[in-house]
Amino acid sequence: MGKSTSGIDWVDVETTVRILEEMHGGRVSLRISAAGTGGNGGLNTVVEMIWDALPDTGQLASLGVSGHWPCAAHSGLAQHIWNGLLTLDHQIGKEYTQEELPK
Repeated sequence: MGKSTSGIDWVDVETTVRILEEMHGGRVSLRISAAGTGGNGGLNTVVEMIWDALPDTGQLASLGVSGHWPCAAHSGLAQHIWNGLLTLDHQIGKEYTQEELPK
């Protein structure tokens, strides 16, 4: 883990982003937006992998996962985002297994 001794922090998030980009050959995008109205709607989060894909090739251009924070599973936003990155990695892995291998 990063500099934090109490769990996942933003250094862990950055490190995981760099690892995923290297492993999967794309760019990770993180979007955080206010949910609802007023001061009690929380945040919507989207973690997405974006690849350069040629038009009409059938290549996957992006894949993302979304969530809402605060949530019961994660006390901090960095923990929530880090978990989203792990979930994204898992979803990308599912796409690999569904891909047809060349004959």
